[in-house]
Amino acid sequence: LAALSDARQRLEQREALATAGLVTAEEVDELRTEVHVRELALLGAEEEHLIAVLERDRSWTMLARLEIAAPAGGVVTARPLSPGELVSRSGMSTLLEISQLHPLLIDVHVPIDSWSSIEVGDEAEVEVLAPGIAMRTATVSYVSPIADAGSETFLVRLELPNPDHALPAGLRARVHLTE
Repeated sequence: LAALSDARQRLEQREALATAGLVTAEEVDELRTEVHVRELALLGAEEEHLIAVLERDRSWTMLARLEIAAPAGGVVTARPLSPGELVSRSGMSTLLEISQLHPLLIDVHVPIDSWSSIEVGDEAEVEVLAPGIAMRTATVSYVSPIADAGSETFLVRLELPNPDHALPAGLRARVHLTE
């Protein structure tokens, strides 16, 4: 840019000298050519910069498409693949197993006789079968519309708040549904 500005300034001076007859027309033409070459070089550099910016943006977009986000927050409990291993584009590879710790989900198989008396939003007392853990209250979040004919039970899912992660997942518990 500085070289182009300098060449333009020299061209103006030579054109003034040429009108006074102190410089030949060839010298003025040479400077015009130099200015034109430097202008083209500047345009080329600007285009290369624009291409580089577009390539950078394209790379960021491609990288964002490869980003994998967990469907829920939690704790990583298994990592079957190591860093650098190939992941299937079809999404069939398991990258990580994540256990959700808040809320804890409790699945209970309830006798079919209770099906009409349990609704989403009902509360239940949960007695965790581990020493030193107090009784807690959970809320029914799902009542299965399908019964298991063999066991004459249906599935009820409860959500037990665990915001401080005080309870580990996987503990056995007794659930006392209030009817």
